[in-house]
Amino acid sequence: MQNQDIVLSDNEILMLNALATWAKEAALPVEDLIEGGQLSYSQGLSAIGYLCAKGLAEPVEIGTEQKYVLRKLGQEYEEIGLPEKRLWQHLVATGSLSLKDVNDFLPPSEAKFTIGMFLGTFQKAGLIAFSNGKITPLQQELPTSISNLQRYLTHVKETSTRDPHNPAEEEANRRKLVEDKLIIIPGYRLTSLGQQHAPLYADTGMQSIVGNITREILISGEWRDRQFRPLSVVAPPQIRLELQHPLPRFLTYLRRSLVAAGFREVSSPILETQFWNLNALFMHKYHPVRSSKHLLAIDGITLPENDPEIAASTQACQERFAREYQGKGTSGSRGWGTTDGFNNDQVVVRSHSTPVTFRQLAYTKQLPVRLFGFSRCCRARPEKPEFLQMDVLVADEALNVTTLMGTIKYVCQAIFPRAVDIQVQAAYFPFAEISVNIWIVYADDSTHEVGSSGLMRPESAAILDVHTPVALIGFNVSRLARILIENAKAIDHNSIGFEDFNETEIPLHAQR
Repeated sequence: MQNQDIVLSDNEILMLNALATWAKEAALPVEDLIEGGQLSYSQGLSAIGYLCAKGLAEPVEIGTEQKYVLRKLGQEYEEIGLPEKRLWQHLVATGSLSLKDVNDFLPPSEAKFTIGMFLGTFQKAGLIAFSNGKITPLQQELPTSISNLQRYLTHVKETSTRDPHNPAEEEANRRKLVEDKLIIIPGYRLTSLGQQHAPLYADTGMQSIVGNITREILISGEWRDRQFRPLSVVAPPQIRLELQHPLPRFLTYLRRSLVAAGFREVSSPILETQFWNLNALFMHKYHPVRSSKHLLAIDGITLPENDPEIAASTQACQERFAREYQGKGTSGSRGWGTTDGFNNDQVVVRSHSTPVTFRQLAYTKQLPVRLFGFSRCCRARPEKPEFLQMDVLVADEALNVTTLMGTIKYVCQAIFPRAVDIQVQAAYFPFAEISVNIWIVYADDSTHEVGSSGLMRPESAAILDVHTPVALIGFNVSRLARILIENAKAIDHNSIGFEDFNETEIPLHAQR
């Protein structure tokens, strides 16, 4: 960046001078730099951000601080009120409610928890009565347990400290509304470029620079005697690492773990054809996953055409599927029956992650392969219709039941390096012949179910014209994150740098 390209606003000049005056020997936080000045904290932080983006200042970690803070759900409940508080206020206002009214009033996730947790407790405490299918409050005041917890959340928000005298502290921790968090304290100092520019502004008086032209300025003619702030398109605001969404940071951890273990990442659009989503996996025509209560189908559209080679390979797979389904294929299977009613080209929203890696086998010319992929999946269910999965696929001539167990252990140890044992439990999945659920064990004897695995059915391998055994391993991304977050011995959190996230809130750059 050339010197003449650097344009500073009033606030940036103030912060530049503050850095030159007070941060000569050591970096200082924004609070110290604006002390006794005319800028608010937000104005000072914004100005510092632009100075960093323009190369005149740089952030430095100057310390850490342990704080007791609200988690995301706690922040929401502190702002809008606990679900049980909102329900009680609504119950008092209406006089009585049925269970259906409760379900309609609260979001599904809150209604299930509130009904199961509180209504029975309130009835035993004599706060409500059930009669003729209606819930009636026996007092107008908010129950003490609810007001205590609501007050506790406000206390944590305002002070960032515990309140051991409040009996709701244990409840707040149990419901994971609060957490102890190590906060990094950033400081700022001038760069060498900033040290060169600071003397140029040391004696500059703050002129009344106009940034926004108002109607009053135009009518009064005041604009003739005012200086206008120049427009700079050179330096956008600094992208701060601590503001990055935790989901892509966690996916980066998983990606690095598997790439280091020798796997290659693949991806595909969220819209799939019926063939790749279910048919190629040899799913029965009347299996429940094909119903409208499970699968989201989209009528009236077609996907973009593939290049001729991929289109020809897909067509060959569809023909082999028809033969296998009728029991006339090369796998020796008796099949499921006729293929009447199948529509291979029906567009659906991907309902599981296996198609992401599975379809790559049809286009792979050289085996063995080790693949993995992340996928957004959707199902026709009111609660959590969208979720994230990670699928791992290995195709190798040496695969059998014994080596499948070794593959599972190899993959899990890459993701959970501090696990002391990997265990499996027999299960059933329709597109796998040997199916297991996967559990990890830590040194404290705690166990967690993390995923599932199996060997692909020979019919599916025949559909793809693959003549080597194929292992499939599936993980739910939010479950992996929850295990790694909640188990202090699972992994060094500093190597990941993520916190709890809501998988329904996915930033655009993390979508696949």
